[in-house]
Amino acid sequence: MIKMEKNIIRQQKTVVPVDFIFQKISGFFEKFGLFSCFMLALWSTISTAGGSISMGILFACFLLSGNWREKIRLLKHPIIIMVFAFVFWELVGVLYSYGSWSEAFSAALRYNRLLTIWCVVYFIHGDVKKFYWMVSALALGILINLVSIYLNYYILSQSYAIKFIGGASWPSAQGHGTFAYFTLVFGFSCLITSRLKEIKIQWRYVALALGALAMIAEIFLNSSRSGYVMELSILICLLFQARKLWSIIGMVAFILALFGGAYLFSPTFKERIDEGVHHVVAYTEGHSNITSVGLRLNFYVTTANILIERPSKLVIGYGTGSYEAVTKSYYADKKNKNPNFEYQSFSNPHNQYLTYLFENGIIGLMLFLGFLYTVWRYAQTLPRFWYSVAWVSLVGISVNMLFNSSFMDFSSIFFVFLVGVLASYHPRSRFGDLSLWQRPIYSKEARITKNG
Repeated sequence: MIKMEKNIIRQQKTVVPVDFIFQKISGFFEKFGLFSCFMLALWSTISTAGGSISMGILFACFLLSGNWREKIRLLKHPIIIMVFAFVFWELVGVLYSYGSWSEAFSAALRYNRLLTIWCVVYFIHGDVKKFYWMVSALALGILINLVSIYLNYYILSQSYAIKFIGGASWPSAQGHGTFAYFTLVFGFSCLITSRLKEIKIQWRYVALALGALAMIAEIFLNSSRSGYVMELSILICLLFQARKLWSIIGMVAFILALFGGAYLFSPTFKERIDEGVHHVVAYTEGHSNITSVGLRLNFYVTTANILIERPSKLVIGYGTGSYEAVTKSYYADKKNKNPNFEYQSFSNPHNQYLTYLFENGIIGLMLFLGFLYTVWRYAQTLPRFWYSVAWVSLVGISVNMLFNSSFMDFSSIFFVFLVGVLASYHPRSRFGDLSLWQRPIYSKEARITKNG
């Protein structure tokens, strides 16, 4: 009996320290994972390298922090379910890809960033304080970009301009398309804030000023044609939300004045619009397809022709990462080539929807659209302000993907991280909570906010 008690005591002495050490290690990775979330929020708008490192650390902390019971429970979240369904189909596409194994795997692994949503939801998990820390980090990164574009345009010469990436498009310190996206989200969010009566009047003025500066930077200084269309699309969405005749007339007048004024008074805006029109004319008349617009039109036509020739591929596509290999073969066999055109393959058609239809078929495209739709439905369960931020972000990225395969690039991490942060607001949501086939209804908290 005495020996048994001694053995039990020995077992307790060995088990307790190991369990204690495990808890300490798990707690450390919990805290470091939250810090890596903050750093990813900051770097996502500034540095691709910094963002990649932060994302890698975030994944590592997620795997090493333990508490897998809670992580698995979060798999019931509708957005996370759609993420896994889409990523799974991308991996299936590797098995029948027309491209090389390396190309297929490389294309599939680009979508691992979607798993960031799962990580972010776990580390924030509905904690309001953590939620606002992450939103603040995103806003700080955008503010740094805003300051940079004004400094580059008005003060610094192009040779000494601030650049966050090697391919920065002056005066932006980022690529102009990336800058256009997160600036629009930030600008409209600030303008929405300036109308909230529950916020002190001085802060509403600050928000109004920041929103105006962001919009001016996007329309008058930035050179992204995709950004101009994104801006117009969001304004049209607001126009359809207007219920009174005078509001509709005022919105139409504002849209005409904004873009008309930009064309008359912004050399950058006028140059980009005139250039785009010239590129379309050059392509349609058969003179050139090597311009930015000409390349896109050529890829769109090529993608459509390939799919028409083999309509059986519409169901499952040619496989993940196969676009370059298939188009290269198509151009090699193409007859009656235009002597003014260049027939070179490219890794994607500069349209994200066509990319998914071509490589992953109708199934892949529907899964991706299902993911976007689920984000929209989930947004309607949020308070009115965050619902507005979500739909502006969703419209922006959806329009951007009409002209760019932006979801394949690291620039999509801003959207992915923002979705993760918003998804953490109600981390235990289920599909049944979204009322997917009913009329959109704000949550109780949202209705209270709406009614003041």
